[in-house]
Parts: sequence; C-alpha cells; structure tokens
Amino acid sequence: VEIASDLGLNTDEFRSCVKENKFRDEVDGDIIAAKRAGISGTPGFVVGILKDDGTVEGEVISGAQPFSVFQGVIEQYLNE
Repeated sequence: VEIASDLGLNTDEFRSCVKENKFRDEVDGDIIAAKRAGISGTPGFVVGILKDDGTVEGEVISGAQPFSVFQGVIEQYLNE
C-alpha cells in the first residue's frame, strides 16, 4: 500500500482490489500462459512471430537482459 501511495494511486481502491482479489482470474490465466511458453520468472518475454491460431513461434528471453540480447533476437525474426 505504501508503494501504491508513493506512485500516486488511490490507496482505498488499491486495498479494495487486493482484498477482493478483483483480478485473480486474469493473473492466474497469465501465469498459466507464461508457463506454457516456458517462462518461469519475471521478467520474461517471448519474441517471435504471431501465428493465425494465436500462438507465438519464438524465443524465450528470461530475466533482465541488455538491449543487445533483444536486438539480436528481433533482428533474427525480421530477417526471416
């Protein structure tokens, strides 16, 4: 709550949201999707090509990585 306050958020709404687990289903769905993609921590990214069926053919980048890591993977897919 202190961090929310420092960020200028409405702390009453923040407390209510957390207490009621307002976005629990959405967060759980994101966790399941991340695990399916091979992401096991934060931050985690999938860089690749979005297929017609909604899946991504790509590469997982785990952890805080320098720009050069992202640049290399992005350039690989742009050159395909």
